[in-house]
Amino acid sequence: MTNNEKYLVTTATGNTGFQVAQQLLKNGKRVKVMSRSRGPIIKTLHDMGAEITLGQLDNEIDMKKAVSGVQRVYYCHPIIPGLLNNTTMFSEVAKQAKVEAVVNLGQYLAELQFHPSRSTNEHKNSYHVLNNANIGACHVTPGWFADNVFATSLFITQLGRFPFPLGEGKCPVVSNEDIAAVSVAILQDPEGHGGKCYQPTGPKAISMEDMLIIFSRVLGRKVKPMPMPTGMFFKATTQMGMHPYMISQLKYYLKDFQNNVFNYEPTDVVERFTNRPAENFEVISRRYFQHAGLMNKNFSGLRQALKQFIQIGLSRAPTSHEMELWNY
Repeated sequence: MTNNEKYLVTTATGNTGFQVAQQLLKNGKRVKVMSRSRGPIIKTLHDMGAEITLGQLDNEIDMKKAVSGVQRVYYCHPIIPGLLNNTTMFSEVAKQAKVEAVVNLGQYLAELQFHPSRSTNEHKNSYHVLNNANIGACHVTPGWFADNVFATSLFITQLGRFPFPLGEGKCPVVSNEDIAAVSVAILQDPEGHGGKCYQPTGPKAISMEDMLIIFSRVLGRKVKPMPMPTGMFFKATTQMGMHPYMISQLKYYLKDFQNNVFNYEPTDVVERFTNRPAENFEVISRRYFQHAGLMNKNFSGLRQALKQFIQIGLSRAPTSHEMELWNY
C-alpha cells in the first residue's frame, strides 16, 4: 500500500457513489470519479477537487482509463442489465492495473440461498468473481435503503399522504450517508477486509406505520397512508423515469419487504466503522425534507404534487410479461 493513494468512485452520480466521493474529498483524498456524462453532481465533485473521467461500465476502454493510476475503488453497479459481465470485465482490468483494494456495493438479498431476481443472483456470482481476482475486494451489503421511500417526498410533504405499498413488513433501513461512511472507512484502511461482507443497517427495524409517525413528527402535521395498488405503483416508477429492468427487479424487492424478508436484526457495522451510532429514520427524514425545501406546505409544492399524480395516472407500467422478460 502507498501513502498517497488515488481512489476511483464508479457511478459517482448515484446515491451512495456521490456520498463516497464527497466524504473522501472532505478527508483530503485524491479522488477520480466515473460517470456517463457531466451534470450538476459531477460539477459539484469537480469543484471539490475530483478528477473526472467519462465512460460506461460496460466499455473496457473506458474502464481501463478510469482505473489507470488508481489504487482503491468503490465499485457500484447500478440496477441495469449486465452486472455480472461488467463486473467480470472490471475485475480483470483492476487486476491488470494492480488495484489494491475494492469496496463492492452488493446487497443483503444476495446472501440468501435462493432469490428469483436476476440482479440479485448476478450480485451473488459477482462476489466470487471479485474475490478470486486478488484485488482486495470486500462487499458492503445493505438491505432496504431509506432513500427508496423519499421518491414520494412531494406526496408526503404537500398532500400528507404516503403512497409506498410496503405492507406490514419491517426493516432497519439505512441511509446513503452511513453506507458511504462504512465504505470510506474500509477504503482508507483496507487491510484484512478482503473477501468479507459487511451489512450496514439502521438502529432498529421500522414498519410503514412507524414511518408515518416519524413523518408526522418531523413535519408537524399528520401524514396518512395512501393505499396504492401495485400496478399503480409501477406506473409511478415509470413516470419517475425508472428503467424497465430496474422496475422488473423492484417487483421482487417490494414483495420481499411486504413479506418481511428485510426484517433482520440490526448490526453494529456502522458504529464499528465510524465510531458513532447509525442514523435513525427521523434524522434521515428531516435531512431529506429540509434539503428539498419541503418542510412547509406551499402552493408551488402542492401544484407539483398534483401534476405528478396526474402524470402517474397517464403513464404506462410494464406488464407482468414484460417484467419477466427483463428478468431472464
